[in-house]
Amino acid sequence: MKNLILRLLILFATAAFFVLSFSGCGTSANPDQEKNAPVAIALVIGNHANALKLNLENPDLTNFVTQAITTQGFISIICADGAPCIFSTDEYPVPPEDQGNEQMVKIAQKQAAENVKGTLKEITAKSPELDTLSALNQAVRSLSEAPKESICYIIVMDTGLSTTGELDFRNNYLSADPESIATMLNDRQAIPDFNGITVIWEQMGDVTSPQPVLTPAHVKNLKDIWSAIIKKTGGEANISNIPPLQNEVDAKMYPSISIVEPPPAPPIKLSVQFLGQSDKYIDETETIATLTPVAENIIANPKSQWLLVGSTADSDGDENFCMTLSKNRAYAVRNTLVSLGVPANQLTAIGLGSHAPWFITDKDSSGKLIESIAAQNRIVFLMSADSEDAEGILRAQGK
Repeated sequence: MKNLILRLLILFATAAFFVLSFSGCGTSANPDQEKNAPVAIALVIGNHANALKLNLENPDLTNFVTQAITTQGFISIICADGAPCIFSTDEYPVPPEDQGNEQMVKIAQKQAAENVKGTLKEITAKSPELDTLSALNQAVRSLSEAPKESICYIIVMDTGLSTTGELDFRNNYLSADPESIATMLNDRQAIPDFNGITVIWEQMGDVTSPQPVLTPAHVKNLKDIWSAIIKKTGGEANISNIPPLQNEVDAKMYPSISIVEPPPAPPIKLSVQFLGQSDKYIDETETIATLTPVAENIIANPKSQWLLVGSTADSDGDENFCMTLSKNRAYAVRNTLVSLGVPANQLTAIGLGSHAPWFITDKDSSGKLIESIAAQNRIVFLMSADSEDAEGILRAQGK
C-alpha cells in the first residue's frame, strides 16, 4: 500500500513538472519580492477610437517595463483592435560584451526601456471594432515564449468595451451577471489559461465620444465581468485606478468602433421564481416571504405608483406565447402584492416577452441557448411608474 501511494505521489509530481516545463510562467508575485526571477510582461495596448489617450508615462507601466528588462526577462506587445495581433516579442539578456560592466549594463537597460516606450507610442488600431478577449488570448500565447519560471504579468491599457468576438457588449452584457458571463465564455472554451498570471488593467471604461459615457454602475459591472473572466481560469485580476490623459482622441483617425448603448439602470428585480413556461410560483411560501417587505414599502407610500414588468427568455416560446406568459407572471406578482394589502390602484402590470429594454442576448452565434443568461431574462421587475424608464415603456405600449 505504501509503495502504491509513493508511486502515485511520484506520478503527480512528474505530471506537475511537465505542466510547468511547458509554460513560461511560474507563480506570480510582486517583482520587487523576487529579484532573481525573470519578469515577463505582455502589454495589451488599446489605442483606438472611443478611448481617451493612453497614459504611457504612468508609474505602473514604467515599473514593470523596467523590471522586465533589469531581470533579463521578456516583453511582448499586443495591439488591441478588431483583429488583435502580437506586435513584437523580445527577451532582454545582458549583451556578452557588457557582462561584468555594471555601468554599460545600466546604459543598455535604460536604452531598452526607452525603445519599448517608443514602440508603445507607435501602436494604433488597424482593424475596425474591438475584441479585447482575443487580445488577451494573444497575450497569454506570447508569454509561452518567456524564460522558464518567469513571473508573468499582462498589463492591459484598454477600455474593455468589446464590440465583436465572443464578448460583444452590444448584446446588453453590461447589465449581465458577471459570473454568468464568465461561465458562458468558459463553456465555449473562449477564455485563455490565466493560471500563474496576474492581469493589471488600466483605463477600463475610460471612453470618449462618440461612445456614450458609462455610468459608475456600468463601469463597476464591466470591471466585475473582466475580473470574473480572468479568475475563471486561475488568474489574478488587479483593476487599476490610474487616470488616463484627459485629452480626447479624434475618432476619425482610427478604424470605426460600434457604439455600445448603455442599458437603462436596472429596475428592482424581484427574486421570484416560476415554474418553466408557467405563471405558477416554484415555492409560494418563499415568494410571499420575498414580497412581504416589498408590499410593506408600497403601503407605507400610499401616493406612489408602481409598474410591474414581466419578461421571458428568447427561447421560451413564440412571440405571442412569451408576451402572454410574461404578462401573466407580472399579474401573478401583482395579485400576491394585493393579497398582502397593497391597493390594486397603485400597481400596473404588463408583459414585454423578450423585448424588455434590459433583455440580455441569451443565444450564441449558432442560435444555441445560453441557460445561465436566459435565467436572467425570466423575471418580473418593479419600478416607479413615474421614472423615465417606466414612462418610456408605457408610451411604447400605448398607455
